[in-house]
Amino acid sequence: MIETALAIIFSLWTIVPLFFLVLWLIHVESDVWSLIWLLLLGILIFQVFPISATQFWVGAIAYIPIGILWSFHRWKRHCRKAVLKNKKGNIEQWGQGSLTHQLKPTKQADKIVSWIVAWPFSIIDSILGDIWDWLIDLVKIKLVRFYEGIANKAIEQYSDKPVDKGRIEPSL
Repeated sequence: MIETALAIIFSLWTIVPLFFLVLWLIHVESDVWSLIWLLLLGILIFQVFPISATQFWVGAIAYIPIGILWSFHRWKRHCRKAVLKNKKGNIEQWGQGSLTHQLKPTKQADKIVSWIVAWPFSIIDSILGDIWDWLIDLVKIKLVRFYEGIANKAIEQYSDKPVDKGRIEPSL
């Protein structure tokens, strides 16, 4: 019985769902939990696949610098996104959600470490996340325009006032 449970735990049936769990945790920016589950995933991978100590250290020597380079790119994207989000509000406000807090590397250390350690997942999230965000925005804009069309027809049909046909970008 226990052999069967261990065979299932130390198999691809566990590794694949954990891979997607880590990917999702990185996407929702749960940095600490993503690192914890990534550690568990690494332990399981070492149990399932025969990896020697030499292979581990060669991989680590290549893995960490790539993660550091990736974190530079992600930090640049993070800063740009934070500035754009805060452009509408008061940029110099203080507090946990303020721009000054978001742009201090010392305050975002867990995020930066997550990018370094989990860089393959972060790359996948960046690519898929950008595509996903683009699709969601596209659907929202199309739906808003569709509903605006229905509302404009109703206004034209039941009102004496003509509807302004100028294109107004929906505020989402």
